Amino acid sequence: MRTRTGFHRRTLGIRVALLFGALMLLGGGCVRPSSTAPTPPPEGGVYRSDDGGVTIFQKVVVEGGGVLSGIQPRQVELVPLTPDVLYLVAAEGLFRTTNAGERWEQLTIPAASVHSITVHPRNPNILLASGVAPAPNGRGKIWKSLTAGEAWEEVFTAPATRVETGTIVRRQREVHAVVNSVTHDTQAPEIVYAGTSTGALLISVDGGMHWQERYSFRQGVTGLKTSPTKSGFLLVRLADGTLVRSLDGGDTVDLVDLRRATDQQTGGLTGLSSGFGAPRDPANAVAFLRTPDSDDEGILVGTQSALFRSNDGGETWDQLRIPSSGTVRTPVISVAQSPNGILWAASGAIVFSSMDDGNTWRALDTPLQTGLRFLVADPARANRLYFVFSAQ
Repeated sequence: MRTRTGFHRRTLGIRVALLFGALMLLGGGCVRPSSTAPTPPPEGGVYRSDDGGVTIFQKVVVEGGGVLSGIQPRQVELVPLTPDVLYLVAAEGLFRTTNAGERWEQLTIPAASVHSITVHPRNPNILLASGVAPAPNGRGKIWKSLTAGEAWEEVFTAPATRVETGTIVRRQREVHAVVNSVTHDTQAPEIVYAGTSTGALLISVDGGMHWQERYSFRQGVTGLKTSPTKSGFLLVRLADGTLVRSLDGGDTVDLVDLRRATDQQTGGLTGLSSGFGAPRDPANAVAFLRTPDSDDEGILVGTQSALFRSNDGGETWDQLRIPSSGTVRTPVISVAQSPNGILWAASGAIVFSSMDDGNTWRALDTPLQTGLRFLVADPARANRLYFVFSAQ
């Protein structure tokens, strides 16, 4: 029986067999099975865009094997002096990339869990990280590195506090504080602030080697932000979402108040009867803004139901109107500003951008429908963004 090419099947089979044998004799293995394409990593983890969010690519490969797809992220810290260097704090450990996410490495730190990291504004080799020591100690700690995370020295242990429990029989129990957040004063880097789960605002004036309590809140501190231009200007986020401000490094604090917030589009009052804070409108995300034409400090805050901007250091606020897909607004969980002034706000799985100080917004979809935790703008490249998703 002939094939369509005119060869008998038997003749064709003999020729193929002879050719295969000749190749084996000549090459000793020149014919190799085709390699199997690598299995793509699961969705999630870190993604990067170099064109302002038009295209987004996953960046999750860890040196030595493994991927960052299934992480529970806690913080992303970019290094302004070396913008291709990022630190990722997650429940699974502390990770670093030196090539903008192309490859990650897990750093060894003597902690059971890491909660926060800060990079010295003028020396990228100096780091401070906070977290919890391994069992049986389990105490809140701060560690310092002079080698970009290669080696660490313990510099602080949070003291234990005693609290009363029980309604009928009152008992005291010992509570170990967790150091939830640590950050440098950008204009005076030897000053470092830290906040604990028991409400202590700590300060160090020698680069983190010695610490003292500066202020005590009635609830835990969950986040700290320092002004990029004014020493001592500090924003403190508390456990219920309340946001407080200090202009003197924590000596005195005041509530960031929204009672006089105005709608940017209508100019009328928003009608909110309290400041940031549970149960009305807890703050989720905070960012200081660059305002080159003003000496006042710009602040962008995303809350459980809205987005707010202040152009005068938090004295007055405007509510920015980002598009909504329904009657129930989605929490704004991350905010950022690019070097060219573009504002970014992440709400649900949608990221919004504004090129006119928040007057109008455009939406872009992200790779996943849920789990977006952080949106980070590169401090040096206007169009580079990082998106970090948590495991579902």
